[in-house]
Amino acid sequence: TNNRSLKNKNKWTFYQDRLLKLTKDFRLMYFKKEVYRGDITLSKQVSVRKVKIHEFEIITPHKLFHFRCKQGDSASEWVNLIKAVIKEKKRRDKEAGRK
Repeated sequence: TNNRSLKNKNKWTFYQDRLLKLTKDFRLMYFKKEVYRGDITLSKQVSVRKVKIHEFEIITPHKLFHFRCKQGDSASEWVNLIKAVIKEKKRRDKEAGRK
């Protein structure tokens, strides 16, 4: 995805006091101070990348989610974990005959 198309997306930025939770049905739920605020369905149309030492982005077809972690290693860990979940989702979809 190029930067030009990203500028046209709605951008949500998440700062401290946000909690993330991965579910078994390939969703990343986000909370603000333990109050549910929404979720991101992880699929082959979703990508994730680290953008700065403490920050990463999740890019969906309709939105760009920007997350900032308290520790730099946390951003890398989240990126790696989300990539692994997306890869597993693709594998399961392929086994089930979905594209």
